[in-house]
This record gives sequence, structure tokens and C-alpha cells, in this order.
Amino acid sequence: MTVQELQEQIKQLDDTEFQQLLAWVVTPERERRQAQPAIEQAQADIVTELQDAGKLEKPEAATEEQAKADSAKVPEWKSPGVEHSKMYHYGDVVRYKGKLVRSTHKGLNHWEPGTLGFDGRIWEIIEEAEESADTEETAKPENTAPAYRQPSGGHDAYKQGDRVTFNGAVYESTINGNVWAPDAYPQGWKKI
Repeated sequence: MTVQELQEQIKQLDDTEFQQLLAWVVTPERERRQAQPAIEQAQADIVTELQDAGKLEKPEAATEEQAKADSAKVPEWKSPGVEHSKMYHYGDVVRYKGKLVRSTHKGLNHWEPGTLGFDGRIWEIIEEAEESADTEETAKPENTAPAYRQPSGGHDAYKQGDRVTFNGAVYESTINGNVWAPDAYPQGWKKI
């Protein structure tokens, strides 16, 4: 759904419905968005505590120091899906498409590197990695995509052209700001 389509739907609301929408946007939604960073940090802290106690596994990642010491040992990025224990933490370094990238998200990072660019909001490039022969052999074919993950809001919504694997098939988003699953809003996805 585009902003213009949303605006058209809002224009069709009667006064009572519009006031209800306005009250929701101004108070509960604003408060939810303000609280979101603290909630994400608390989730990350709990997962880290459980990982440190050996009760949850940790994602395969390197520290920046380990990456600088031996970049060949930096593991490839793997989609954590919805498993919190496999989501990356702030500072985790992984290899992604020939680059070493560091997670800059303060909460649990499940986004594929480059989804929002490498501007430091979610991931940043720390160096171009040299491709080894075994890396090329294990590289995924072009028609594969990370598993679909439910966006938590506009900041991590899929953009036009993003590809995901959903129920065993690859889908491409046909719109920007896509927060719906392929089965929930088929018009927003094209099966590849």
C-alpha cells in the first residue's frame, strides 16, 4: 500500500473514525515508537545473558579485533530468521558478498546486510574482503533469498526489489515500505 492509497482511505473515514485514528497515532503509536529502542535493547540484553550462561547458542560472528587479525576466519552472514539466539549483536562482524561488515544495530540484528544500505544504521562495511576459492564454491546461487521475517515497522520494511524465501518459494517485493507477508498481501509480492 502506498502513502497515497493510505491517504485516500483516510479521506473516506467519517469524523468519528478519523478522530479514533488520530487519537491512536498521537498517543499509543507515538509512545510505542518511542519505547521501541529500549524494548529492543532489553531483548538483546536478555539474549546475551542467556548466551553467556550457555543456555542459548550464539550466532557465528567475529569481533572487529578477530577480523583484523585473520579476516579469512570471519564467518559468512547467515539469516537468523526469527530465532533470537541467532540474531547478531552490536559489533558482530561477518562476511557478506566479499565485504566484512559490522552490526551497528543496538538491539538484535536480523536484517540482511545492505538491506538499508551500509550507512551505519544497521550495518557498516569495515573492509573489502578477499574472496577465497572455497568461498566461491559455497556461494549461494542468485535465485536464493533470505527467509521472510516479519518487519516490526517502517524502519525495517521491505523495499521494492527485495527478495525473500517464503513457504519454499522466492518472492520479490513490488512496493516500497512492504510490511506484509506474501500470503497476507499478495499484491505486494511477485513469485520468482
